[in-house]
Amino acid sequence: MLIDQIFELKNNFDENGILLAFSGSISQPVLSGFAKGMEIKLGNLGVEAKTVRNIFEILIEMMQNVLNYSYDSRDTGQNMFESNGIVVVGFVQTNNKYFVMSGNKIAKGRKVNLQSKIDYLNTLDAEALKNLYRERRRGRQDVHSRGAGLGLIDLARKSSEKLEYRFTDLDNETIFFSLKAII
Repeated sequence: MLIDQIFELKNNFDENGILLAFSGSISQPVLSGFAKGMEIKLGNLGVEAKTVRNIFEILIEMMQNVLNYSYDSRDTGQNMFESNGIVVVGFVQTNNKYFVMSGNKIAKGRKVNLQSKIDYLNTLDAEALKNLYRERRRGRQDVHSRGAGLGLIDLARKSSEKLEYRFTDLDNETIFFSLKAII
């Protein structure tokens, strides 16, 4: 980035309520550090503890999705992954709500399945999401394994509004998947 664009970037962040953002190689240590920084920043802003916890949990889930499902995800050993992506935490003053967004490159073949899952979750109310979560959790022996399938359900449960998403074509093999949860 050119030095004269940093001011524009700062203004863009301020205008869009961006509190924290990270773009680059995400790994377990980066995830931990970014999440801790976000928790401290929100605490310093006087955000209610329950809201901080929800933002924190959504942020962790989104970052884990980037780590586990990115097209360029690579195993660095001992079940640790590293992937390129972006995560953003922000606040919209007009509706007094926080948001968490993530984005990463995925294989084009994942689009239809991912889109149908999110669209389905967006049709469910809070009680139905809670029941689906319990049902899926009981049906899995290791709910913490990579690909356990509970992450999107949990995001939908913790979001105060429907999940927002976009797919942007990149090339013949990949698309950029953007996801937003509002708290």
